[in-house]
Amino acid sequence: MKPRITGPTKAAALALGSMIALLSTAATAQETPPGAPPAAQAPSPSTQTSEQDPRDRMDLAADLGVGFLEFFHLDVTYIHSREWNLGAGIGAFPIDRLLNRLAGTHDLSASASLMGYELSGSVDTRLLSGRIFGRWFPWKRFFFLEGTIEVWYMDMVAKASFEEESSGDRVTLKTTAKVWVPMIGIHIGWRILSKKGFYVDLGGGIDFLMSPGADVSFGGSAVFLASQVPQAAEAIDAAEKFFGDALEEGANRITKKIRVFPTGALRLGWAFDL
Repeated sequence: MKPRITGPTKAAALALGSMIALLSTAATAQETPPGAPPAAQAPSPSTQTSEQDPRDRMDLAADLGVGFLEFFHLDVTYIHSREWNLGAGIGAFPIDRLLNRLAGTHDLSASASLMGYELSGSVDTRLLSGRIFGRWFPWKRFFFLEGTIEVWYMDMVAKASFEEESSGDRVTLKTTAKVWVPMIGIHIGWRILSKKGFYVDLGGGIDFLMSPGADVSFGGSAVFLASQVPQAAEAIDAAEKFFGDALEEGANRITKKIRVFPTGALRLGWAFDL
């Protein structure tokens, strides 16, 4: 049989319950002001870091650079992660303008009155490079190690015109010589990257020259002559092979003497989030 609560005991119990409910309501009102939204859940440390540092969301970069034996170049980089970057670039050096300024290669002329001919012509030169590279940031930013595979490409196009003084007949000649040199590079560098995306790369290292290649071809009147006379075509082919082999041998001698050389570069670029 359950005990029955009556009289003063029941009144005291009701008063105590009302007091506990009132205190609980007051505490809840003090923690959450009227009209305020529910408290948001605190973000995890990784989410908070990503929101605070936009550099962690950048995944593509482009930069312009110049350096010692690096030419003027444009690089595009895929930012795979904070540790790894992969990219490709092209470069050029204004050697044609430099040679023309030093030796006037765009306007060459000579005459030999005793032999009865006059020669005029020009030489155009290009020096280009292309490369692919990978960068590793061991501390996820700033300092990096870089490996590159690069090719230097140079071509010279010589155009000449012979004119006989007596008859006025003109013969045109065109010779194209090409040389390419592959190389492997190991570099180190330092990147300063702002939260807006602007960055500066300063780096240097060493490059190793590999075996070069070369090619020589003739054009102008030689093409017409080769199409008309089979013996002339054979002679022109033999001459192209001879001069091509000689050019490749000369390039090999140079690369054997200069197998390793230092390099350095300064790059200014912009990284962004796609």
